[in-house]
Amino acid sequence: MKKRWILVVLFFASSMICEGQNRITGTVKSKSDSVLHYFNVALLNAVDSTLIKGGAFVDGRFEFQEVDDGKYMLATSSIGFETNYKMLHIGSTNNVLNVSILLDNIHLDEVKVRGRIPKVINKSDRYVVEVENTSISDAGDALEALSRTPYVMVDPLSKKVSVAGRGSTLILINNRKITSDQELSVLSSQNIKQIEVIENPSAKYDAEGQSVINIVTTKPKDKGVNMSLRALYTKARKQSGQLQGDLTYVSDKLVLFGRYGVSDRELEGFNYYHNHYQKQNYDFESKIMDLHNVDRLKYNDYAIGMNYHLSPHQTMSLKYEKNSYNIGNANRTLTNVDKNGVHLMPLLNHRDLFSEIIRDGVNFNYQYKNNGFEVSWISDYYLSENITGYDVIEFYEVPKQDVKMKSDANFKHDIFSSQLDVKVPLVKKRLDVEFGTKYSMVEGDNINNFYVKENDQWVPREKFTSQVGMDEKIIALYGIFSYKMGSKVNMSAGVRYEKIKDLRKNHDGERIERTVEDLFPSANFSYVPKKNYSFRFSYSERIKRPSFNKLNNLVQYRNHYGTYQGNPLLKSIKYKTFSLSSKLNKVNFSLMASYQKYPIDMLYINDPVEIEYIATTYINTENRWKYSMNISRLFQCKFWSIQPFLSVSMMERMLIDDGVQYTNNSPGFYLKLTNQFDITKATTLDADFLYRKQNHSFKSFNDYCRVNLALRQKMFKDKLMFQIAYQYIPYRWNQVLDYSYKMIDYTWDADERNKLTLSLRYNFSTTKKRFKSKSSNDSELRRL
Repeated sequence: MKKRWILVVLFFASSMICEGQNRITGTVKSKSDSVLHYFNVALLNAVDSTLIKGGAFVDGRFEFQEVDDGKYMLATSSIGFETNYKMLHIGSTNNVLNVSILLDNIHLDEVKVRGRIPKVINKSDRYVVEVENTSISDAGDALEALSRTPYVMVDPLSKKVSVAGRGSTLILINNRKITSDQELSVLSSQNIKQIEVIENPSAKYDAEGQSVINIVTTKPKDKGVNMSLRALYTKARKQSGQLQGDLTYVSDKLVLFGRYGVSDRELEGFNYYHNHYQKQNYDFESKIMDLHNVDRLKYNDYAIGMNYHLSPHQTMSLKYEKNSYNIGNANRTLTNVDKNGVHLMPLLNHRDLFSEIIRDGVNFNYQYKNNGFEVSWISDYYLSENITGYDVIEFYEVPKQDVKMKSDANFKHDIFSSQLDVKVPLVKKRLDVEFGTKYSMVEGDNINNFYVKENDQWVPREKFTSQVGMDEKIIALYGIFSYKMGSKVNMSAGVRYEKIKDLRKNHDGERIERTVEDLFPSANFSYVPKKNYSFRFSYSERIKRPSFNKLNNLVQYRNHYGTYQGNPLLKSIKYKTFSLSSKLNKVNFSLMASYQKYPIDMLYINDPVEIEYIATTYINTENRWKYSMNISRLFQCKFWSIQPFLSVSMMERMLIDDGVQYTNNSPGFYLKLTNQFDITKATTLDADFLYRKQNHSFKSFNDYCRVNLALRQKMFKDKLMFQIAYQYIPYRWNQVLDYSYKMIDYTWDADERNKLTLSLRYNFSTTKKRFKSKSSNDSELRRL
């Protein structure tokens, strides 16, 4: 691993490309010829208005150094004055350019600043949801922000994030794949600029996942020291608290940042199981109820890093982060069983579980841009260790005895990846060629021990004890050609090659090794006949590799009546997806059809004599199609904004039990209503509603509804934000599995069905706030 970081350092050392030494200086005055004591100047690319340099200046003078040759637009502004735009051309004959700017007064009474509802922009290959300075930027963490974002679904139980109708989704932060879902919990929604939803990704992205969500974070805007503090208190059945601080130092070329967060959460929920099996002359019925189920989660999280601007187009980043989690669960369960008309004595099960997760990571990021030519290189190393264990006591009345069991496990993973992307403009910048490569590696060891106490001695049980080593390497290459026909038509086509080699090693000497090579083509065509009308057709082939737990072939103890088991022979799911998206006036609409090859389903294997003993494992089943439709629109009128989003999907579900295959389907619905009411200039009320009905067949779910109300007040020139939020979920989560001779009814009464949250955030910025004005160039100004 050390050799990799030597290569990292050598790469950066060899990438210091010399830039031009042009200089821009100037004076800024009002039309009354008075010197402005505080103003902002931004140097923008004249072609696409991207920010090259910017800053706040005093006493009427400004200066930019190390500016390349080219055409630029200079944007100058100050509170109380209209923004001035000036075109500049810097060539090899004028190394120093002096400019004079006069600003006109405006009436500040006409400026009205309010938090906006997120706007959805339909681009040539993705939807872009604006988050910065919108109603969801104060949602809390990134997971809460995603749950309020159109086209994004967050599962209420597992908290898994996906694109509506797409299923498996690759989650990125600034184009870097997240290494854990916990990254979403520690990223503040205040630090999110926009969320990109890519329904049908191109060959540039990892082939993993049926769709892509890329979270783009904000960049520090003010020079000097900036610090913010966020405190959160939540009351449901139990209480929880969270405290997080961010510290940033910004200069012309250097950005230093640090983050520290601590959380203490306690959740209480209850499980209810009702199992009934009737087969021939065998009748079994059990009722399992949690008498006590409490989770305790504590975590400490910190990150430090730096961004160094080698030149206006080159940035080098270094980041180190560490997350430490401690999870405890205390559970007491009562089981009542009837077998063939005979009521057995109740079984009382008591389980204490603990889990400690430690994650360390280092990230390097290098970027170079010049006149349309782009080079990006990202390299990550991540170490994760998960130490888990539990103690189980089963109390039997007949024969009267206590059976004590315990388990301890240690899961270690080393993850390394390095990615290079290059973009070359050709044919007067109408043709772009993109190519790149990526190497990733995962090394891990899963050790799982299980013991039963006999005669005051802990005796290992081989059935539930195992040690699995894994070694997986992926090499990828891709190329994409993109062509623009004027300003209305964009076309692209590409292919990605991935070679994966993995090795599974069991403690008994069994080795499972395989090498798989795949090609993943993609194509995209977009047409924009008018400003508010656009059409996009795309095709892609993607893959979903099974998780390591499903490949480990571990037999895990679930309860007295069942086990879980992996399957190292699982094939990856492959998707062939056709997508049609359009924007008609202000309505965004999309249709998707996806052919899934080697889908993974659960397999229930019963004991041939006592069928209540179940082993749940995973297998690949027959190919199938999935269909979905999404539609959204933003409505605004004075003080009220509403954004409805509707998703309808249908996919055939399948289950195999005792060699018999069961299939069926039923459509699923997902309706999200995001409302914002501007009560005053500084006070807003959010009222969000979510309804979900999952598509199902033999496994059905009850309807899921959620109402969120949040009242937000901003004070002291937006430095202080106070929010009180209430969440109400009327129904308990329920799932019924009913087919053939089996009926399984599972109900979960979650802790957070009624939840009150108080949050407070204060910005301790040592510099003055940037200007706030209203103009036709709002999108450019937001980049400053």
